[in-house]
Amino acid sequence: MKKFKILFLAAASFLISNISFAQTPTANGNVMIFNGVVAYESFTENENTWLSLRNVAVQSSTLTTMAEQESLTPLNADTLYPDFLKEVLNIDQIFQIGTYLIKIDEINNRGLMINAGNANAYSDLVNNNLSASGMMVLDGDEDFGLELLEALENNTITPVDYQNSLTAERRCSGARRQTQKDIPTWITTNEECPGNVTLGRTYGMDDKLVYQKFIFYFSLQSKIRSVWRCTYGGSWTLAEIYNLVDLKLIGTVKYRRRCAAEVNKAETLEEGYFSGGNGILNWRPYSGGRSLSHYDFNVDFGIRVATDRNPNPPPYFFPHPYRIVSGY
Repeated sequence: MKKFKILFLAAASFLISNISFAQTPTANGNVMIFNGVVAYESFTENENTWLSLRNVAVQSSTLTTMAEQESLTPLNADTLYPDFLKEVLNIDQIFQIGTYLIKIDEINNRGLMINAGNANAYSDLVNNNLSASGMMVLDGDEDFGLELLEALENNTITPVDYQNSLTAERRCSGARRQTQKDIPTWITTNEECPGNVTLGRTYGMDDKLVYQKFIFYFSLQSKIRSVWRCTYGGSWTLAEIYNLVDLKLIGTVKYRRRCAAEVNKAETLEEGYFSGGNGILNWRPYSGGRSLSHYDFNVDFGIRVATDRNPNPPPYFFPHPYRIVSGY
């Protein structure tokens, strides 16, 4: 039986009360099931509902999602999948929309999809049986996953001719996936470094800007983390000891979802240690089940030693601007 199932229940109950019962996914065995494309898409677009997805998992004695497993073993956190997909994929990277089981296989940069009613459907996904009857194979850069599902739901195509739908000429191809990341160092101390005979710790800011493409989920995300390592060697790790930092994020973005009207957003976020910050700050201006055709995403990340009610706080350290752009 899974441990710590009571966690999240109280917090998520309020969110569930604001989501219609028909939209809320269910757990059947070890799979999270959305009743259709519309229900699924509503969750991709509203980050405030993701806690209710966790609640579906923790209430089930048979379903374990990637996010739930990660909460129990945070040191083994997966860095390949975005936060939303971790909430819906089980530990075999599988979930279900309507009558179709879907596997998001990021390691092989592809998606697999098969009707749940097919014989051995689940095991064929787990075993990557690409030749199984009814198996649909989608490239990891595919931009029209939900459109394919809608066509299957509406019986305008079948699993036999699904490739025709994917290769048909489509208006507005998707923007390319892109990542910009860096770990600038901003302070060095004489602190003792565990397991190292020399003194000295170097602290950095782990900055990342990314457009994530996962066939059925797409997002623009920016994130800064306070990290450290031994000055004379070692790997960067989340600064659990020296997390006395204030963080700042200044961002602007414009994007088009499939050549729809342009959306412009701007955000300035600050997180202070003495206000409950944990050394991590992020901004996700786009999240959805449909891909973008254009984006221009710009962010400045800042960090400084934490200040508590200081009328003249020190300035933030801003290393350099970050930008990713496609389609413009």
